[in-house]
Amino acid sequence: MPNSSIRERDFAQVLVIDDWPPMVELIEGILQAQSDIRVHSCLAAETALTILESEDIDVAISDVRMPGIDGFGFLKRAQEIDPCLDVLLMSGFSSVSDAVRSIQHGAVNYIAKPFDPADLLKTVRELVAARRRRSQPSREFETAVLPILGHSPALVRVLAQIQQYSAYSAPVLIRGETGTGKELVARAIHDAGPRAKGPYLVCNCSAFSDELVSTEFFGHAKGAFTDADEARQGLFEMADGGVLFLDEIADLSLSSQGKILRALENGQIQRVGETRTRTVDVQIIAAMNKDLAQEVREGRFRKDLYYRLNVSEIVLPPLRDRPDDIALLVDKFLGEFAAEYGKPKPTIDRDALQLLQQYSWPGNIRELRNFVQRHVLFHSGGTLEVGDLSAEAFIECPVLATDHTLEAARREHICRVLNRFDGNKTAAARVLGVSRLTLYREIKRYGL
Repeated sequence: MPNSSIRERDFAQVLVIDDWPPMVELIEGILQAQSDIRVHSCLAAETALTILESEDIDVAISDVRMPGIDGFGFLKRAQEIDPCLDVLLMSGFSSVSDAVRSIQHGAVNYIAKPFDPADLLKTVRELVAARRRRSQPSREFETAVLPILGHSPALVRVLAQIQQYSAYSAPVLIRGETGTGKELVARAIHDAGPRAKGPYLVCNCSAFSDELVSTEFFGHAKGAFTDADEARQGLFEMADGGVLFLDEIADLSLSSQGKILRALENGQIQRVGETRTRTVDVQIIAAMNKDLAQEVREGRFRKDLYYRLNVSEIVLPPLRDRPDDIALLVDKFLGEFAAEYGKPKPTIDRDALQLLQQYSWPGNIRELRNFVQRHVLFHSGGTLEVGDLSAEAFIECPVLATDHTLEAARREHICRVLNRFDGNKTAAARVLGVSRLTLYREIKRYGL
């Protein structure tokens, strides 16, 4: 993809994909009538992906239902080429499910055919304007995302979504495995947005029982129950004018979810023991490591609350899907913990870094951070080498059949270590704890 920026052009480039030629001609006519819009069009997603590789496209408009690669397939492939691309999906088979799927797959909007030409043009102009704003990040945004390190395509898209969603006060849903940085993202949305000067409160929903939810979220009046010696604000009141981050919201019971929903619907709450209604202005950012749509299907999460929260969604990639970012993270953590413990900052050699990049990190960034912390704490300085790493933490052996002999297990283990290092015998010998000569003998012995 070319490196030119929309800031350097006085026109926007829009890509149109639809397998029905009259629809392509209609959209071309609407957009080409504008002097500041240039249109690229095609009848198949395969051709559109080729155009994306060679042209700096600002907005793509794609039909959903097409032969070959459909609109959802195009959206996924397009995001791999340009993580910051805005895609507007459209369909002549208008349905709520299509619209929901479009947003869940990462489309910025959905439009049903037939559409009003003025509405289409308005939406395109809004998307172009948003891309222009993103191409000129504010100082607040750059400061807010500073702790979020990485340059992988998956993370670049997350940063673009943070910039886009932080401009508004709508609810945001963050999904990701444990340790992927959901709270960092929530904090960045607060710090880069219009509520940056307001409060930012974090609530771990898994810590609350049903009996505590009303009091913790909405507060209580003096004398509302035993030991209620004074009136107390709840989290919604304390977060008024700011952001309330509800972590692991899927762990709330259905009855507790209903209480949260009522507060979100009208912005009004009641303290326990009071009849007075209070109005609060709170932006909700919710996070979970579960598939919330699946929780809804299985009856463990309220559908109405799901739709209320899922206005904007950010899906955080696991660390195993962004191995190129590990070097940046390791360097940051090495410096951070060296300073904390008053030690020289260690370096890490290429083979050791390669081992870290090949490990699956089930605990994600949190696990990596803890791992680096341990090694800085107990390492004397200098360079971290493969021999300094705990081999058992990185060699993921499959469960062997019960009829495997010790010799078979030994052969398989050596083979897996060699494969992890692409045949690099020096690195493999270090992890196995043997000399290179011994490893050569084992290779010859087992015919590897």
